[in-house]
Amino acid sequence: MRIAQVSPFLPSRAGGSVVYSTNLALQLKKRGHDVEFYAARTTAEDGVVLKDRDVSVHTSRALGVAFGVNPMAYVLPDLMKSDAEVIHAHSYIYATSNQAAIAARVRGRPFVLHMHGATYQGHGIADRRTSAALFLKEKVYDKTIGRWTIGCADAIAAVSAFDMAQCREAFDVSRDKLHLIPNAVDVEAFRPTNGGKDGPMTVTFVGRLEEWKGPHSFVEIARRVHAEVPEALFKVAGAGPMHGRLTAESRDLEGHIEFLGELSHGRIAELLRETSVLVLPSFIEGLPTVCLEALACGIPVVASDTGGTSEIIREGETGYLCPSADLDRFSDRVICLLRDPELRKRFGRNGRALVEHQYSWTRVAEMTEKLYERLI
Repeated sequence: MRIAQVSPFLPSRAGGSVVYSTNLALQLKKRGHDVEFYAARTTAEDGVVLKDRDVSVHTSRALGVAFGVNPMAYVLPDLMKSDAEVIHAHSYIYATSNQAAIAARVRGRPFVLHMHGATYQGHGIADRRTSAALFLKEKVYDKTIGRWTIGCADAIAAVSAFDMAQCREAFDVSRDKLHLIPNAVDVEAFRPTNGGKDGPMTVTFVGRLEEWKGPHSFVEIARRVHAEVPEALFKVAGAGPMHGRLTAESRDLEGHIEFLGELSHGRIAELLRETSVLVLPSFIEGLPTVCLEALACGIPVVASDTGGTSEIIREGETGYLCPSADLDRFSDRVICLLRDPELRKRFGRNGRALVEHQYSWTRVAEMTEKLYERLI
């Protein structure tokens, strides 16, 4: 098959849907398909990870990035020239996806739209930029361009059952259009260390430093855990507008907390293998890839019970779920895991088995391939 994958950014830009679309393109290429990758370009990045594996990369320079997440790039001309048999765009909120819908409709090609957890309504976060973006999305975009883009799709893939339900509720999408194709992990790149983890106990956060991801909650959890387990270390991997505030708020943890900045995907795998417990106190999620990556590395997870997270974090089996604002529960669960190495190992084994069975890229590529075959 000739397949066009449409992503908001090139793979050098970290982000769930970007990592997903990149890995999916590589897996489909490995399975013998002719894959083209279309994305906005925000720096001198050139998609070398895709080109090195014979994926054709088409980029358009972004004139700007609205609200820090939505690249304003004109990818439509390249898409109109594509001979792809199916066009697959990731996340309905992006301008790249809107243009993919136009190209598919004009060219008469099947259009697959993949939802990556961006259909949620208000979540009560006070960050002004996030709140303004959500207001415009819910009150303007979702009622106009967003609804039209979703309506153009011949099939809508969702990364979680929660996303499917949200899509049905928010946009009246019929059940027969919806398909569960979850997030996935490279189980070879993300795997447990051979001899087990050495060094100090480490509690890790990986994600954008924005209110909705809960990094401020992580700092407070770290403070409470440190009071009970003073030998524990805390690491924060990610970049974003809250960095200055977080470093200021964590001065009392100096020597125990480290801000690593934005890391490459390979470095995240290394970090997780050095981790004792992953903590994700976010307020909204789809099916968080970093949780799957931690489970693949044999690391237990303590996460907010939001979005599709409960589909992968099995309470008392692979980790613990907590209400987003219940920092006492978060702290207690982390302390429990740090004090019980055998429990950590058991959760780790369960998590690795779950990912290998249900969330490998081989399985997800097969599911995607079958969906394409139904549409062409």
